Amino acid sequence: MRSTSARTSGSLFAALVLLVGTTLTGCSGGGDQSDSGPEGSPGATTSAPPRPTDAEYDEAYALYHGLAGVLNETNKRSSAYQDLVRKAWQQDPEGFRKAPRVIKAVRKQRAAAADRDAALAALAAQPAMADAELGAAYQTFATQYAAAAAYQDGFDDSFPLFLAVGTQCQQIFGVEATEAESFEAYATTWLERHREASAPCLKQGAGLASSGNEDVARLPARYARLVEERKAAVVGLRDQTATAQQSLKALAKADKRFTRDYARLTRFSERLAELVPVAAYEAVDPIFEDRVGETPSADPTPE
Repeated sequence: MRSTSARTSGSLFAALVLLVGTTLTGCSGGGDQSDSGPEGSPGATTSAPPRPTDAEYDEAYALYHGLAGVLNETNKRSSAYQDLVRKAWQQDPEGFRKAPRVIKAVRKQRAAAADRDAALAALAAQPAMADAELGAAYQTFATQYAAAAAYQDGFDDSFPLFLAVGTQCQQIFGVEATEAESFEAYATTWLERHREASAPCLKQGAGLASSGNEDVARLPARYARLVEERKAAVVGLRDQTATAQQSLKALAKADKRFTRDYARLTRFSERLAELVPVAAYEAVDPIFEDRVGETPSADPTPE
């Protein structure tokens, strides 16, 4: 993910975690019950789950080392998707979201995320995951990766609207009024133009609140605060409770505060890097090595 650009697998990942959990529960025997059978009958015993075969470990190990490649490929496709959408936006800021190539790109990126989720689920479903230690380590990785995937998927789904809202809301900063015979008249005209500029920003921006990306979802509230703070700064001038200098200072303060908050909320690349559980992925490898007995050639780790 790039710094000015930031995928929705929440339900799929939830299913993945449940799948791993069910596998572990189903094979654990539920604790020591060797002294009793059904209804507490004496003499009944419960055997430990059978150890996965060498072939099953090998198959799972191959999927594990291929998984990083799948995850990294998904990220590369995400970057290419964002480049395509951004270029379309630059060429047609108003209508790019309806362009066939953008609609197709969104669909293809969702398919890429689905392929990634299928690869994660395929490894979780392997018989080798009946191994309690191995299954638990993979579940830890899958659970942590779910947050990273949801963050990325949420951004990719919201990216076209994110760009469109940015274009629309930029108009707020360009509000001006012509010279007037009084500060009150000037402020009255300015406030009307501010209302006209901010209305479409707030209306379109509201759609970002449902984004699967938590930072993108916070943007509408931040735009709304900017609108109110700029309005309040000029209302004081209109109502003669603030001087022109005070109003200008309040406008500058509102803009500076928004710029700071916007920069914090749009650290998408840095935030995603914090979420990707590289250590949890790598922690699975030594367990596999202990079971398989030899190490395959080095493979990439998820980016």
